[in-house]
Amino acid sequence: MTGVWDLFSISLSDVVTYSKPAKYYYLIIQWPYDQQRVVHGSLVYIYDAASGNWEGKSEEAIAEAIEYQIDDSKLDACTKGVLNKLKLSTEKDISKMINRFNPASSVFNIKMSTGKVAKADDWAQTTKVSGSATDVNMIFSEDYIKGTLFGTRPTDLSVATTMAHEIIHAYLISLLEDHLKNSSVGINDFPTIFDAYVQQKATKNTSILPGAHHELIADKYVNAIASTIEQFHLGDTFHSGYPRQVYLDMAWGGLIGTKIFNKTYLEGSAGRERILARINTERKGAPYQGYTPVGTPCKN
Repeated sequence: MTGVWDLFSISLSDVVTYSKPAKYYYLIIQWPYDQQRVVHGSLVYIYDAASGNWEGKSEEAIAEAIEYQIDDSKLDACTKGVLNKLKLSTEKDISKMINRFNPASSVFNIKMSTGKVAKADDWAQTTKVSGSATDVNMIFSEDYIKGTLFGTRPTDLSVATTMAHEIIHAYLISLLEDHLKNSSVGINDFPTIFDAYVQQKATKNTSILPGAHHELIADKYVNAIASTIEQFHLGDTFHSGYPRQVYLDMAWGGLIGTKIFNKTYLEGSAGRERILARINTERKGAPYQGYTPVGTPCKN
């Protein structure tokens, strides 16, 4: 015995060490990697390898972590370009959009790809990864992105709106984990998810009438997305303030099928027809029922 600790290193399979921990009684240390992020309470801790320290950050940083951890390796060039532009917005990027809608309470991972979706009419599909509480799959329909149905491709504004909508969709899935465990019908359908989220909020705060909850949350959703896509589209000419009608209409398009949309924009109303025309002209990247797209059609 030397009277001091003798340190040594040996590599064993995780399967061996974790399945027979009693046999290997010495301390097993897994060192963190640079910029590794760990959530504890309301803080995100980020490891800095150079200093060997962990730095705790606030709730806003959680939304930044969500943005940081988006996996875009399987996106097509057009959709990836839209994502990168959304990330780089100076005023209303993805992380700020999430916080504007509702401060993020936990980090979740989004795996984006372009491919086939379950329902041919859907522009994108967002589902929770089976067996995981933190991973969400987000697929953008290749028929939508490539313009297969109409022979023309959607504008970047249409893709940006769809992406912003799906990110909030993923966020709601992460918030409704307990609800989704006990639901068997339409658990990934956005109108169902949105209305379930409103119901959850109404249950927690009974001082506000259920109808008012729908209006408050719809306003948050619409303004969060409208502000984000407005800066995405206008860039340096963006001015803070209430979003213009075209961006509000694009954002409202994401709520089609929800109770608040049907209540606010009745069947056959001028407002409903305007919203439908706007989202369709941007989807086609071509004139539609007297409306002209303001975005730029994808080319790559």
